[in-house]
Amino acid sequence: MSVILNFSKWKKLFEQAGSTPSTSIDFVIMAGASAQPVSDQTLVDSQKYPKPSDTSSKNHIYEISLASAMAGNFSKARIAGEAVKGRVDLIEFDGKSINESGKLTIEWNKDNFSKIVRVSGNGALVLARAADKLSKKQGRVELTGIIILELASDSLYSTEWSILGSGLSVEGIGRSLNGILSQVATQLMDATHKPAMVEKWTDNLNLIEKRYSPAIIHSSDSGQLQKSVPPLPENTALRSFYGKYQPTTLKGELAKISQIVKTNMVDVGLASLAQHVDKFFSEKLKELDPSYTQQLTSKIKENIDFVKNNYNSKVISDKIKSTIAAIPSTTIAPSTVKTASDTTIYNVGKSSV
Repeated sequence: MSVILNFSKWKKLFEQAGSTPSTSIDFVIMAGASAQPVSDQTLVDSQKYPKPSDTSSKNHIYEISLASAMAGNFSKARIAGEAVKGRVDLIEFDGKSINESGKLTIEWNKDNFSKIVRVSGNGALVLARAADKLSKKQGRVELTGIIILELASDSLYSTEWSILGSGLSVEGIGRSLNGILSQVATQLMDATHKPAMVEKWTDNLNLIEKRYSPAIIHSSDSGQLQKSVPPLPENTALRSFYGKYQPTTLKGELAKISQIVKTNMVDVGLASLAQHVDKFFSEKLKELDPSYTQQLTSKIKENIDFVKNNYNSKVISDKIKSTIAAIPSTTIAPSTVKTASDTTIYNVGKSSV
């Protein structure tokens, strides 16, 4: 699943608008390995680490830059010596270290790309599991994030939570709003034209009156997609306009309607979403240091504010007009967002890198 978005274009727009530099992050990756011993040969065979030239049966310590590791280029690692007893499963980075058990947090940012990670045994394996999530993502050097590596974990996993995966990138929020605006356009049409609108956009009054904030969608334990929507007051502001218009007669009142949509749906829905994200992510990322969760939700709130400021009444009017102009030929459901978390479970000694 593609869960990383290149935010460079958005960042330029936001910085041009006078934004100060942010400490927010785009993603969180967590990966774990068990305490079951992992041989160097397993690392060579499965993750392409270099094979030691000596005949020692001990594990060896590998050194590799963070950028090369997260690109999955483990063949670029160098062997720095033998691992010592009691420190066979080792991760060291930027003055921090864990051995045999525990968690180590690495910040993914340009300042750290060239820094060296030292790993051995399950430390080398769990580093590869984190790379499973990041190595294939376009634009990763433009992102900032948190990588949490766990030794002696109860499960063998790598999990990613990201802004794009939660549907809360600038583009994702916009797609969700566009889906709601397609329902506004449908409800405005008279009995002659509404069936054609329904054929293409569906007829979902609930999106206008009860669910006009973009949803956060996540996977439940059963694997079914569940929708988390912030509590919203019932929005009846458009009821007097339902079913009144043909495409040609809407023009005279569309400016007034669009301002109502801006005030009563877009602004209210996005404000509610901004209040909801802290609770949502603090529950979903209970094991994460709260300061990092706050950095993730900080970026989300920046995205929400950016969309809120840019979806003015003219933009809304243009979206409604373009929806009506598209009457119809093919059934298209309203835009939805992707699952917020992406977890991979591994067999012992394996990763997909």
